[in-house]
Amino acid sequence: MFFKGLHKKEEIVIFSSDRDENLEEIYDYIKNISKIENKTKALEEVEKLVQLIIDKHTEYTEIQDNDKKNDTEYELENAKQDINLLINILKDLERHIEEKNVEDYEIDNIENRIGELDIYWSKNIQKLFYDEVKELKDYGNNLLRKAIIEFHLNNINNSLTDSIPSISSVERIIRTLTEAEEFFIKNNMINDDLQNKIRKGKERSAWSRARKKLNEAEVAEAGQNIKKTEKLRAEAKVLIKQDWKLVFPNEEPPNIIV
Repeated sequence: MFFKGLHKKEEIVIFSSDRDENLEEIYDYIKNISKIENKTKALEEVEKLVQLIIDKHTEYTEIQDNDKKNDTEYELENAKQDINLLINILKDLERHIEEKNVEDYEIDNIENRIGELDIYWSKNIQKLFYDEVKELKDYGNNLLRKAIIEFHLNNINNSLTDSIPSISSVERIIRTLTEAEEFFIKNNMINDDLQNKIRKGKERSAWSRARKKLNEAEVAEAGQNIKKTEKLRAEAKVLIKQDWKLVFPNEEPPNIIV
């Protein structure tokens, strides 16, 4: 708010840029002063006005300080809750690593939680919890790396035993094995044992549908059903060509004698 006083015939003319409710009392007081012709009386009222403004300002400052205090306490409580939540989530992850039961969605969720732990806090709260947050993030990132390693190892081992009922299962296994291989190569962790397991997992996936047809053909042959045997082996030959090219696009598929 700004005031401009023009002295003319002992009258004070007031201009105001702010007429909200919080200033209404002061504004009315000023209008009354402008109507007083006696200078001494007007000065007394001006002194009262100054005191009124000081009181209002003090009251406003106390309210603001109280609001800031409440906001800070609220922020502190929220920050503590965020930290405790992440600690509990990391404890669950640690248990899942030990149980060899890490899921991809869990990894993504924790990675986001670690990265976003303090980004929405105020600078003062970030400064207050800096050391604690740094230690927790370092611990979380180290644990997350272990979880990713365990996740890929589980996928490799599962590819050697999981059932493969459909072509979508083949695609899923190949995708997870490729991701695992790329991860271990990128992090200089690949070795002969991992490469052999990945190769066996891919070959098993490529053979899965054709192998099922060949097994059925053996049953038909044992029952001396020649036509069905030939039909099933022909289907197996088509399937191994399709699936081998899917898994090993640069290799020739094995030959099945019909």
